[in-house]
Amino acid sequence: MCSSARASLSALQIRLLPALLAHRCASASTTLQPAACTLSPASCTLSPATCNLHPAALTPNPAPLPHLQVRIRINDPDFKQLGVSVLEAFHGLVTSSSDGSWSLVEENHEGWRVNVDEGGGKYGWLLLRQSLHDPILVLNVESEISGGCKAGATKVLSFLKQRCANMPLDLEKLEALANK
Repeated sequence: MCSSARASLSALQIRLLPALLAHRCASASTTLQPAACTLSPASCTLSPATCNLHPAALTPNPAPLPHLQVRIRINDPDFKQLGVSVLEAFHGLVTSSSDGSWSLVEENHEGWRVNVDEGGGKYGWLLLRQSLHDPILVLNVESEISGGCKAGATKVLSFLKQRCANMPLDLEKLEALANK
């Protein structure tokens, strides 16, 4: 796709485009035909004349969700085993959580990804994983609410201070975030 197509489509909810092409528009009485609604690599535009999409369906992308990434240094020559121990303890925290706001994602390819119920129909997630080559743990947090990332990071910090207090982890960056 050429750069002008990327620019002209960045204001659309691209992830909804396949569904729009396969389903009826909210106010249209005819089914959209995917063959009629194509991106033209030559012109790099979506043709409203041939597509006839309902204007309400083509809304701008919502603002990006708040997110953060914190790297937690492991100060130990045997950082691999120490990282595994932290991740095992984190798994235990999530699976034994009594408040129900955190739930482990069943399929995890690296570390542990957790869905976070933030209330009011809002959801976030966090991922704690170990670097494959460097002596660090990486915490990624995303939230749909203001302050949600900080709350998730603060809960992870509290866990690390309580359950991993005897481990040589550099929590300075995580503490700075929690105290903002």
